[in-house]
Amino acid sequence: MPTGVTSFPGTYKSYANNVRAIVENSYNKANRDSFSGIFYQDSTESWEDKIQEMGSIGDYERWEDNTSPSTADFAETYAQTFVQVPFGKRVPIGRLFRKFEGRDVRSVRRSATQLGRFAARTQQLEMGSVLGYGASDTNTYLTGLYGSSVSALGPDGKRLFSTLHPCSPTNATTWSNADGSNVDAGVAGVDSLLNLLYFQKDDQGRNKYYGTDGVVILSPRGQFDDLMKAVHGDLEPETLENNIQVKNNKMAAQSGNGYYNGFSIEIRLVPWLDNFSTTAFYAIAKEVVDEEMPLVRLSSQPFATDQYVNDDTKTLYVEGSFIDVVGFLSGRGVAYSAGTGTGTYTA
Repeated sequence: MPTGVTSFPGTYKSYANNVRAIVENSYNKANRDSFSGIFYQDSTESWEDKIQEMGSIGDYERWEDNTSPSTADFAETYAQTFVQVPFGKRVPIGRLFRKFEGRDVRSVRRSATQLGRFAARTQQLEMGSVLGYGASDTNTYLTGLYGSSVSALGPDGKRLFSTLHPCSPTNATTWSNADGSNVDAGVAGVDSLLNLLYFQKDDQGRNKYYGTDGVVILSPRGQFDDLMKAVHGDLEPETLENNIQVKNNKMAAQSGNGYYNGFSIEIRLVPWLDNFSTTAFYAIAKEVVDEEMPLVRLSSQPFATDQYVNDDTKTLYVEGSFIDVVGFLSGRGVAYSAGTGTGTYTA
């Protein structure tokens, strides 16, 4: 009869459970979600989900006496399909019926810690890559992770960030969510992203005026100071003596919140973005996350740990796994600049 987890000697089961606890604690400590309030994140019981972008109902119309009010039809526009991807990793922690003294306990702890930490890292990089490759045709990170080519084009045939998004399948009027001059971080950069949000168009070609409920600007490390100065500067931010010192101004640096040109703005440092670009920065209007769902992460299995025995080698493993998928429905409510200050972007 093969040896399974249930027939482990008590000491081995206890050891395995202790290692699983290390994995889970490591995941929980590392899982500081930089994209909370940025991505629409939800659980699903489906392996494949379709999310449909809905058109606007239009303005109200006069209601005459003795008549029925005008009826609004929700027109379906662009749709995106999200297919779940399973992930897993395991580490060996010892042979059955042998003492674990032969293994370096510290190495077991380190590998178990990494098993949890890298699950959290993978999930954060998944979401970061949607933004990081938002100005590309292919998501190179997800392609390597998923094992097959992952397009970075949306259902409208454009990149997440484009200067030529069509309003709908039946309305060829275009709108932009990308700064064509690749403006760098600072006053001009903040102005540009806010304007891009404000003047985006709905499916009928009317301005959306995004951002009035607040805006989050996502920054890699190198652009954080300039973005903070643009929002929090006491006087003219481009003059050094009039800048606040963001490294010493604890209240500003910790909260990242401020008001700028009538907009409530949060500057958020997202270290995962540095994996894709050290200059690009992004903005999202708070009201679109649940209403428009431009950026999406769906999960059919949260991170979980388990024990596993290879019956051939009689080796005990601890493994971690999760199932999820990331992507985007549209570019509405988000904006971008490459942050280089040079060149042009016309995709």
